[in-house]
Amino acid sequence: MRAKCTPKKPQIILVPYPTQGHVTPMLKLGLACLNHGFQPIIVTPEFIHHRIVANMDHKDEVRFLSIPDGLDEEGPHDFFAIEKAMENIMPIHLESLIHKVDAEEEGDGEVVCMVIDLLASWAIQVANRCRIPAAGFWPAMEATYRLITVIPDMIQSDLISDTGCPQHPGAIVFSRSSQALLSTEDLPWLIGTQASRKARFKFWYRTLERSRTLRWLLVNPFP
Repeated sequence: MRAKCTPKKPQIILVPYPTQGHVTPMLKLGLACLNHGFQPIIVTPEFIHHRIVANMDHKDEVRFLSIPDGLDEEGPHDFFAIEKAMENIMPIHLESLIHKVDAEEEGDGEVVCMVIDLLASWAIQVANRCRIPAAGFWPAMEATYRLITVIPDMIQSDLISDTGCPQHPGAIVFSRSSQALLSTEDLPWLIGTQASRKARFKFWYRTLERSRTLRWLLVNPFP
């Protein structure tokens, strides 16, 4: 008698921003996908892949794959070096990886969805090119995500300039009775020199624009 073939699980590719603090919550999400009958694949750039995998449990259940990034594994690499690699080098390699996984797992085991950390928004364009449904993932608290979504409103109301500079330092961005006040001094791109602040703001604005194409967004709310 011929042995029965075990049906292959449909695969979900998860793309975190390449730091431990982003990969860990993505792993927890991957395990939730596993419990719902999917095979999660977490993709990280080569420069950090081995360090990430070495610190991860569940390696027998969740697949960890790497893609080239053009960065030296020894590091360290600052925010802008990682951003440059994400924008210019990693997309074509992620696209190749997706095609390779699909070819290996033709049929029931093909890639059916991608979950993309919004800080890795470069991968949204890859999902769109590959015509794979994509969900966004925001591992931090929802309040910090709201600071990003109100960027257009802050520009329109002259709270910030079109390069992200506060026009009225300390002005309240939004507040609710159940939340602490959030002001223009809490904006996440206000780090470092004036030039680096403008570059970080460009990163966040681009993240917001790309996230508009997503079908779903997974966030971390709390009462």
